[in-house]
Amino acid sequence: MYYIRRCLHDYSDDECIAILRVTREAMADDSRLLIVEQIMDNPPKPFVAAIDVMMATISGKERTQQGFRHIAEAAGLKVLNFWRAEGADAGVVECGKA
Repeated sequence: MYYIRRCLHDYSDDECIAILRVTREAMADDSRLLIVEQIMDNPPKPFVAAIDVMMATISGKERTQQGFRHIAEAAGLKVLNFWRAEGADAGVVECGKA
């Protein structure tokens, strides 16, 4: 099991893909990667949109489910599930090796 918590939103897609590729290389075929981050709705809630704008000032960003799928697939991972309590902004993105 691998765990990344509230880290990837600090980085651009290219930097996240590089981080996830290194993680993927360390994973066994049956390993899971759990990513805990805000998961933006489309359209986003005002608070999450404000955080997204703030993160853009340091080249980071908040991501939608589609955004997480994009970086995971580009790193050789597949999203297995999104775990999120009803009404919560943050959630868990469960990934495995593609």
